[in-house]
Amino acid sequence: MDEVHIRELNITDAGLGSAVWDGSIVLSRFIYNNKDAFKGKKVMELGCGVALPSIVASRYAQVIASDYMADLLKNAEYNFRINSNIDLDNDCDCFTKEDKQRLMVEKTNVSRARTMMMDWHDIPDLPSWPKISRDEKQDADDDHSFTCNNQLPETDFKTVESQSIDVLIGGEIMYTNSKQHRTSLARTVNYYLKPGGIMYIVQSVNREGMKLFLELITSTYHYSVDVRPLALNDPLCSNLKEKRIKAGEFVQREEHYVFYTLQKPTMPPRDNQRHTLQLPNLPEVQMCLDIDAIQQQSTSVNDSQHLPLVNPDLVHKMLSTVLSTAQSQRVDVN
Repeated sequence: MDEVHIRELNITDAGLGSAVWDGSIVLSRFIYNNKDAFKGKKVMELGCGVALPSIVASRYAQVIASDYMADLLKNAEYNFRINSNIDLDNDCDCFTKEDKQRLMVEKTNVSRARTMMMDWHDIPDLPSWPKISRDEKQDADDDHSFTCNNQLPETDFKTVESQSIDVLIGGEIMYTNSKQHRTSLARTVNYYLKPGGIMYIVQSVNREGMKLFLELITSTYHYSVDVRPLALNDPLCSNLKEKRIKAGEFVQREEHYVFYTLQKPTMPPRDNQRHTLQLPNLPEVQMCLDIDAIQQQSTSVNDSQHLPLVNPDLVHKMLSTVLSTAQSQRVDVN
C-alpha cells in the first residue's frame, strides 16, 4: 500500500496547524490522482501545518511548505524526512519491482522539499498591480491572536522570488472571518503566483471568510474562479464519515467540502477593466446551489486534469446560497 506518514503535534505547542485537517486530506488525494498537473512545477503550500499536501506534491514537483510558526516548520521538515527514508526492502511483499523503482524516485524528490517561514501580513503589494489597503488594527478573531507558546520569528518571504510559483495549494486555510486574514492571503497569493498560475484550495462550506476572500481577489486582481462543491460520496471525500466517541457520547458529523480553482490573469488589470469571462457550463454550476444538489449531482474533480473557469461575478451569488444552507460540522480523522 502506498502510504504517507505524518507526525502531529500538541495544539498547545503548535496551534491550529498541529494536526491533519480533513480539507488537506481531500487536497492530497486530488494531487495524487492528478500528478501530471504537478510534475516539474514549482509548488508552494500556504499554511502547511503538518504538510500533508506538500509531502504528496513533493513526489512530483519542487515544493516549498510555508507557515508562520517555527514548531510547525520543524515538524514539517521531520515529516518530509520520514517520508523520504521509507525502507522499501522491508515492504517487499507490498510492492512490485516497478512500484519500488517509482517510489525510490518519489521519496528522493520528497527529500528535496523545503520549508519557509512566512507571515502573510508581511507580504507587500506587487508594483503595477492594484493595491489592497492594509488594516493595521488586528482583528479579535485574527489567526495571530493564537500563537501558543511561540514568539513569531522574522519571516523569510523574500527568499522566494515574487511571481515565481506555478501552483499554490492550501487546505482549510480560510478558517476565520478576519478582514486582515483574507486581505493578507489575497496579497500573498498574488505576490507569489506566476501570471496565469493556478491555486487549488479545499475548504469546508461553513467558512464565511472564504466567500469574502473570493470577492476580494476577483474584484481587485480579476482572478478567475472555479467552484466545485464535493458530494459526500465523492472519491476525494471517502473515509471522512461520521464517527462516534462512545466514552463521551460525542458525535462529530460529516462536513461538506468545496474545491476551488483560482487562476491569476496573465497581465495586471487596468483600472477601467471589467470581467468579460463567459460561463462555460451554466447548468453544472446551477446544480450546486444547494446541499441536496451537492449530495446528488456534484461533479467530481478526481479525474480532472484541467478545471474550467467560471465568471467570478456568479461565484458570489453561488457561495452565498451554499453557505446559508450548510450546517457547521466537525470531523475527526484520528
